[in-house]
Amino acid sequence: MEIEGNSNFESVNKMAIVIPGNHYQFINIPKTNGFIEYTSSRKVLDIHIEEDFLFELLKTQGYSEKQLKEHFLLKNYTFYRDAALINEYQKSLIEELLNHSYQSEFAKQFIRTKALELIITVFAGASNQLTVKKWSQHDVETILSISRYLNEHFHEDYI
Repeated sequence: MEIEGNSNFESVNKMAIVIPGNHYQFINIPKTNGFIEYTSSRKVLDIHIEEDFLFELLKTQGYSEKQLKEHFLLKNYTFYRDAALINEYQKSLIEELLNHSYQSEFAKQFIRTKALELIITVFAGASNQLTVKKWSQHDVETILSISRYLNEHFHEDYI
């Protein structure tokens, strides 16, 4: 979440990720090899999550892990084609996350909950990301089951 300022990342093979102020981008770069430039002072909120956790979360919304991995690879390691505008609801979540008065374990859980809520708003409100139709987890499991069956029994004779 680039709250103020902006960032421009360019990989050594000239792929770019630009995030202007008041925008966000969801990025998955396993091995960073490039340069980042900040053209002004910044105020930023970075949320780091494990890839496996994200994929498990998104699978409940009909995305397959394969779709997600392929999408990140094809889209220069970003979920959105272009950085998305931080909406008013997300701004209020950021304010709550940054300005709470909780202590110790309660603070940790509050921050975790607000960060997860922000992540959910990113993917629930996504409009320029995966163009593949979403499938329910049940549908995905059914299709995978059929695929496994066909792979195992395709060459059998049925006469």
